[in-house]
Amino acid sequence: MKSFTRAAALGASVTAICATAAVTPGAAQLYSASKERDAAPSFQTAAYLERYRDGRSTGPISDAYYGVVQVQAVIRGGRVVAVNVLRHPNHSGTSRSINSRALPQLEQEVISAQSADVHAVSGATLTSHAFIRSLSEALRHAKTNS
Repeated sequence: MKSFTRAAALGASVTAICATAAVTPGAAQLYSASKERDAAPSFQTAAYLERYRDGRSTGPISDAYYGVVQVQAVIRGGRVVAVNVLRHPNHSGTSRSINSRALPQLEQEVISAQSADVHAVSGATLTSHAFIRSLSEALRHAKTNS
């Protein structure tokens, strides 16, 4: 049964899955259930359906221990298309090095997820959390229903 679910998850053809179903009792029901589950909206799909007002929405300044972070969400067509970092720790070479790697990665994750519900960047946890706090507020203010 595990090989069946792995095959389905890897996008195995229907023929391969049916062949497995003939050998594994209950595999056809699993395939049917997995198709229904895949059709159900995921949290990312729900976030994508979240609509924001077009324009720019600026979040509050958030403490990142080594400095502050403030971001601005740029929204077009109801979608986040960019995140401008207005403030970030840049007082030392270490801060500049960490943030030059982490901030673009966070921006890409936000654009992909269409929400502030993203993971912190390893090695930039404090900056990531401050970024997410500031962005969460910016997006909360940009929601079409608020």
